[in-house]
Amino acid sequence: STQSTGETFQHYFKQINLRREMIFHILLLHLLISVTHTYNCYDQKCWGTKLYNSTSIPCDLAQNHCQLNNITGYPSCLQHFDTIGIKCGDQCKCVTDDRGRAACSCPNKYIIMVSVALIGVVLAGILWFVYFRCKMSKGLPMDTARAEEEAEGRRNLKYAVDDE
Repeated sequence: STQSTGETFQHYFKQINLRREMIFHILLLHLLISVTHTYNCYDQKCWGTKLYNSTSIPCDLAQNHCQLNNITGYPSCLQHFDTIGIKCGDQCKCVTDDRGRAACSCPNKYIIMVSVALIGVVLAGILWFVYFRCKMSKGLPMDTARAEEEAEGRRNLKYAVDDE
């Protein structure tokens, strides 16, 4: 009985380790995807504050940066500063509203298809990883009933040898 309990605990801890490994790989994949995808849509105006809250100046934020005067709130466009933009997909286009704010315009069916495909690829990858890891791992635990039967068989064999 002690041996089957030990095998059960080994099975439990191996499954925990596999889950941790899967979570780590999923997070790593997400990080790689988000880092490699570049911004391609930027605001086109800088807006003022305080006395100049309705004042805007043209400023392509793909290569420039907005700065406000601390006292008056007047906007200025500084060249050669990186700005964070928006990530629009290949099938989407960058649009700006009348205030110069950037947004991605995507066909709805494209978003749905990409989402479904991405979820399918991630799930297939996870299932393949789990299957491959389980198949390649040595000593993966057997089900509890089989483990108990084998332990009982070993005990009976020991008693039979002792009786001789």
